Amino acid sequence: MTYEIDISNNQSCLTINCEALQAAVIQGLKLEGVTSAVLSISIVDNKAIHVINRDHLQHDYPTDVISFQLDFNADGDDFDEFSEDTESLFDDDLDEFDDSEDAFDGDEEEIKPVPTGGDEADDVRELRAHGASIEGEIIASAEMAMSMATEGRWSAHDELILYVIHGMLHICGYDDLTREEQSIMRTREKAIMSSLGCTAIYSEESDPN
Repeated sequence: MTYEIDISNNQSCLTINCEALQAAVIQGLKLEGVTSAVLSISIVDNKAIHVINRDHLQHDYPTDVISFQLDFNADGDDFDEFSEDTESLFDDDLDEFDDSEDAFDGDEEEIKPVPTGGDEADDVRELRAHGASIEGEIIASAEMAMSMATEGRWSAHDELILYVIHGMLHICGYDDLTREEQSIMRTREKAIMSSLGCTAIYSEESDPN
């Protein structure tokens, strides 16, 4: 089982622990039972993600995370090749913000998805990308993470990891267009964050006092 994860840090708002981010993504892929993955992750500021959101999704405002599923093979066969020369869909938008890039490759010998509760067979079937091969891009705003993190209970870096996990789950086939789907997706986010030793915190669930 092979995971290829390219992490590009294109902002200076927040110090990024790329190793922790890589470990979080690999953990998420393992818990989802993904067979193989090629993921490009770009960490940007609000200005950069605003441009991408406007130009590609017609939303004229900055957001927390944008993801794009490039390939999804439910049969779980490895991709014929990992395309090292494949250009990011957003390269033109990110060129002016580019500072540095770190690439990570991870080979996993065994994948053991964690059940979500109830019958184990049913749990595995609920994992949208169990046994699949996926490819996609994730763009997350570190600046947005800094502004949205709950002070004293949740760090900006943990908030950023949540954004990236959220984007990864979209590539795995989850969506949040309805309350039911949002609940399913949040259950998976919380399971992954919990496995990383974090309790996922959402702004609308926080105690205002």
